[in-house]
Amino acid sequence: YTASGTDTHVGTNASGCPLTTTLNLTINTVNVATTLSGTTITANASGASYQWIDCNNGNTIIPGATAQAFTPIANGSYAVIVTTTNCTDTSACQVISSVGISEYNASAIEVYPNPTNGTVKIILGEQYPSVSIQLFNALGQEICHKTYTSTNEITFEIEGATGVYFLEIESAEQVLGRVRVVKY
Repeated sequence: YTASGTDTHVGTNASGCPLTTTLNLTINTVNVATTLSGTTITANASGASYQWIDCNNGNTIIPGATAQAFTPIANGSYAVIVTTTNCTDTSACQVISSVGISEYNASAIEVYPNPTNGTVKIILGEQYPSVSIQLFNALGQEICHKTYTSTNEITFEIEGATGVYFLEIESAEQVLGRVRVVKY
């Protein structure tokens, strides 16, 4: 069956008596459409459970990537498994090829020291009414998301193990910079 509906079958049973069987069928669908904005992929289904996967690595699950939106830290092909009302389906793979260590406003934003023992100073170059900072680990998992108001300078603590992290700095939904930071 490919659509919900009612199907009635009339026949006879083993004793030769008339038999009518009715099937009321409901096919539940899962919205697996995604939207790409920059390097962030967002599942269009809201109020569901999400699990992002790496299509280039045998559709392996990306640990901790369970939010509706996913921003990979490496170029590749990614999809989301969406679960809603006990139904699960997987989106088409989305190719991301523009991930890089880029600083949109490199002359204005400074992040130091880098490498760091955990505390970095972020100098924005100008005053912003609101600044949002997202911290991602090397797997692309969001570690934390903090918002600051009326600032041009932020002291930010990278909590967690040593390794490579990525800071994404935004103001008014505009990316001001993406910076790779090494914690020792």
